[in-house]
Amino acid sequence: MDVAGGGAADDVRGRRRHHRRLGRQNRDTEALQVKLDELIRAIREADDALLDLEELDEKELDAVRDAYQKLASVARDAKVPREDE
Repeated sequence: MDVAGGGAADDVRGRRRHHRRLGRQNRDTEALQVKLDELIRAIREADDALLDLEELDEKELDAVRDAYQKLASVARDAKVPREDE
Protein backbone atom coordinates (compact mmCIF):
# COMPACT_ATOMS: atom_id res chain seq x y z
CA MET A 1 0.00 0.00 0.00
CA ASP A 2 1.24 3.47 -0.88
CA VAL A 3 1.38 5.53 2.32
CA ALA A 4 1.66 8.82 0.43
CA GLY A 5 -1.66 8.15 -1.28
CA GLY A 6 -2.51 8.03 -4.96
CA GLY A 7 -0.53 4.97 -5.84
CA ALA A 8 -0.56 3.37 -9.28
CA ALA A 9 -3.51 5.37 -10.61
CA ASP A 10 -1.70 8.67 -9.97
CA ASP A 11 1.42 7.25 -11.58
CA VAL A 12 -0.52 6.33 -14.74
CA ARG A 13 -2.19 9.76 -14.88
CA GLY A 14 1.21 11.43 -14.44
CA ARG A 15 2.69 9.42 -17.29
CA ARG A 16 -0.27 10.28 -19.54
CA ARG A 17 0.16 14.01 -18.81
CA HIS A 18 3.87 13.66 -19.55
CA HIS A 19 3.20 11.96 -22.92
CA ARG A 20 0.57 14.57 -23.90
CA ARG A 21 3.04 17.33 -23.05
CA LEU A 22 5.76 15.64 -25.15
CA GLY A 23 3.28 15.23 -28.00
CA ARG A 24 2.47 18.95 -27.94
CA GLN A 25 6.17 19.84 -27.78
CA ASN A 26 6.90 17.58 -30.75
CA ARG A 27 4.07 19.14 -32.77
CA ASP A 28 5.24 22.62 -31.80
CA THR A 29 8.79 21.76 -32.84
CA GLU A 30 7.62 20.33 -36.17
CA ALA A 31 5.43 23.37 -36.83
CA LEU A 32 8.32 25.69 -36.04
CA GLN A 33 10.56 23.73 -38.42
CA VAL A 34 8.01 24.09 -41.23
CA LYS A 35 7.79 27.85 -40.59
CA LEU A 36 11.58 28.18 -40.68
CA ASP A 37 11.73 26.14 -43.87
CA GLU A 38 9.21 28.48 -45.48
CA LEU A 39 11.20 31.55 -44.44
CA ILE A 40 14.40 30.06 -45.84
CA ARG A 41 12.61 29.13 -49.07
CA ALA A 42 10.99 32.56 -49.40
CA ILE A 43 14.20 34.57 -49.07
CA ARG A 44 15.83 34.77 -52.48
CA GLU A 45 19.38 34.90 -51.16
CA ALA A 46 18.84 31.95 -48.80
CA ASP A 47 20.52 28.65 -49.51
CA ASP A 48 17.78 26.06 -50.11
CA ALA A 49 20.24 23.37 -49.01
CA LEU A 50 19.56 24.56 -45.46
CA LEU A 51 15.96 23.37 -45.63
CA ASP A 52 16.75 19.88 -44.37
CA LEU A 53 19.73 20.35 -42.08
CA GLU A 54 18.06 18.16 -39.46
CA GLU A 55 18.49 15.24 -41.86
CA LEU A 56 22.30 15.56 -42.04
CA ASP A 57 24.60 13.38 -40.02
CA GLU A 58 26.84 15.00 -37.42
CA LYS A 59 29.87 15.28 -39.71
CA GLU A 60 27.86 16.93 -42.51
CA LEU A 61 26.19 19.32 -40.07
CA ASP A 62 29.59 20.25 -38.60
CA ALA A 63 30.86 21.09 -42.10
CA VAL A 64 27.86 23.37 -42.78
CA ARG A 65 28.23 25.05 -39.38
CA ASP A 66 31.96 25.61 -39.99
CA ALA A 67 31.23 27.19 -43.38
CA TYR A 68 28.69 29.58 -41.86
CA GLN A 69 31.02 30.43 -38.97
CA LYS A 70 33.64 31.41 -41.56
CA LEU A 71 31.08 33.57 -43.38
CA ALA A 72 30.15 35.26 -40.10
CA SER A 73 33.80 35.90 -39.30
CA VAL A 74 34.38 37.48 -42.72
CA ALA A 75 31.27 39.63 -42.27
CA ARG A 76 32.42 40.80 -38.83
CA ASP A 77 35.89 41.63 -40.14
CA ALA A 78 34.45 43.56 -43.10
CA LYS A 79 31.92 45.51 -41.04
CA VAL A 80 32.39 49.23 -41.40
CA PRO A 81 31.67 51.08 -38.16
CA ARG A 82 28.73 53.46 -38.31
CA GLU A 83 29.20 57.11 -37.37
CA ASP A 84 27.14 56.67 -34.18
CA GLU A 85 29.30 53.73 -32.96
